[in-house]
Amino acid sequence: MESRSQHPAELEPALAALGIGVFSSRGSAGLVEADARVRDWLGLPASGAPLARDEFLAPFAPESREALRAALAHARGDAGCLQLQLRVATLAPRWLHVRLHASSEPEDGVAGACTDDSARHAELEHLRARLSSSEAVVRSASAILVAVDSEYRVTIWNAEASRVFERSETHAIGRHIRESCGSAGEGLVLGLRQAFQQQSAVRVPELALAGSDGKERFLGLTINPVIADDGWRCVVFGRDITEQKLLDLQFAHALKLESIGQLAAGIAHEINTPTQFVGDNLRFLRDSFVELAPLLDAVRAAGDVGQAASRVDLEYLVQEIPRALEESLAGVGRVAKIVGAMKEFSHPSTGEKVLVDLNRNIESTITVARNEWKYVATLQLDLCPTLPHVPCLPDEMNQVVLNLVINAAHAIAERYGANSGRLGEIRVATALVGEWIELRIGDDGAGIPEAIRSRIFDPFFTTKGVGKGTGQGLAIARSVVVDKHSGTITVESVRGQGTTFIVRIPLVPAQKAAA
Repeated sequence: MESRSQHPAELEPALAALGIGVFSSRGSAGLVEADARVRDWLGLPASGAPLARDEFLAPFAPESREALRAALAHARGDAGCLQLQLRVATLAPRWLHVRLHASSEPEDGVAGACTDDSARHAELEHLRARLSSSEAVVRSASAILVAVDSEYRVTIWNAEASRVFERSETHAIGRHIRESCGSAGEGLVLGLRQAFQQQSAVRVPELALAGSDGKERFLGLTINPVIADDGWRCVVFGRDITEQKLLDLQFAHALKLESIGQLAAGIAHEINTPTQFVGDNLRFLRDSFVELAPLLDAVRAAGDVGQAASRVDLEYLVQEIPRALEESLAGVGRVAKIVGAMKEFSHPSTGEKVLVDLNRNIESTITVARNEWKYVATLQLDLCPTLPHVPCLPDEMNQVVLNLVINAAHAIAERYGANSGRLGEIRVATALVGEWIELRIGDDGAGIPEAIRSRIFDPFFTTKGVGKGTGQGLAIARSVVVDKHSGTITVESVRGQGTTFIVRIPLVPAQKAAA
C-alpha cells in the first residue's frame, strides 16, 4: 500500500479540501509514514524519515495511545476497517477521528485516514454540559416537573414529583402515569388526553391527591404538549397548592366577615323598621284589650252589655285589630326574610362545588344588601324562571353578586349624588345561554372611563376616595368567576350612561368537560 508521499499528486487537492490526513504502517519493523497534516496534528516534524511506532504513538494521550497500538496490532492480521476517536495530548487537546484499513495480506500493512474532530467534540462536550446543567435544574426545581410520551409513559420525573407523589424516580420512569400518581392519576390522565387531542396547553387548577398519611392535598398543574423527533409528548408543570388553598379559604372567610361587618348597620336598620311597627301594633293590641276587658266582664256577668259597649269604640277596634295583626305578621315575615337571607349569605362553604339555585342566592344577597342600594336606586329583577341549578361555590358566588351590586350603587351615587333624592336603576337578570348560565348586573351610573377599563380587575385598583373602596371587589369577582369556576366576566360601559357586568358560568365543570 502506498504512503502519502507516494500518492499521485492529483489526490492532494482533494485530500486538502476534505481535511484528510493519511499514514501507513507496514513491515515487521513497524515503521510509520505520515503526511504533513498528520504530523502537524501530532506536533511532529513536518517531514523526515519514517517514524518508529512508539515515536508515532507518543503524542497521543495514554488511553488513546494504547487503543491505537492494539488496533494496529489487530488490524495487521485481519482485513477490514476500524474506527477510533483518539485524543492527542497537546496543549489544546485535539481529537482525531481515525479509520484503519487493513489488507488481507500482512505484508501490505495498515493504512490510516484521519480527520480533525476537535470542533465537533467541543460542541458535543458543550451540549453535554448544557444537558447536564438542564438536568440538574430539572431535578432540583422546587416545582413538579414530569414528562410523558404519547403512550402516557413517564420519561422525566424530578425530585419534587417524587416528594409529592411519594414515588421514586426509579419507580416512575417508564411506567404509565396512572401508576405513578396515586389517586391523582385518573384526573391527570384526563388532562393529558385533552392536551394531546387539542395540541394546546391544558390547566388543571385543582387536582386532589390522597397522601399515605390519609390527608388530602391539592395540586395546581399545567399540561403543555410538545412535538419531539419521535412524536408528541406532554410536559406537566405544577405545584402543591394545599397551603395556598387553605389561605384562600381563610381569606374568603375573612372577606365574608368583612362584608357582614360592613352590612351589619344596614341590616340592623332593615330589621329595626319592621320591629318598630310590630312593637307599636302589639302595644295597640294591649291597650285595646284593656278597653275591652269591662265589656268582656259584663258579657260574662250577663249584665248591662249595652252600657259597657257604649264605653268602647267597637267599630274602630273591629277595623284596626285585624289590620294590626296583619301588619305584625308582615313585619315578622320581613324580619324572618332578612335573617334567612343573612343566614344563607354567611353559610360557610365546604370548598366543593354543589348544585345551586342561583336565582334564590341572588335574591338573598340583594335582600342582605338592601340598605346599600335603596337610598340611591331602585332594583329590577329579571330572573329566568326555568334557570337550571348550576354547579358552583355558593358563598363565593354570593360575594360576586354583592360586590357587583354595591359597585353599581356606588356608580349611581357618583352620577346623581348620594343625597340628591334622585334614584337610579340597578338591573339584575339571569338567562340560560347554550351551556352557560349568564348573570347581568347593570346600572345607569357614571360609567367607566375607557382609559382605565382594562385595569378594573387588577387587585387594589380603585378610583374611589380613601375609605370608600379597597380595589379588591372586582379583582375578587374575577378570581371567583374565572379561576374557580372556569367562567368569564366582561364589562360593557358607556361614560355617563352606565355599566353592565356580564358573568358566565359553565353548566358543566371544566374538568368533567375534559373527560
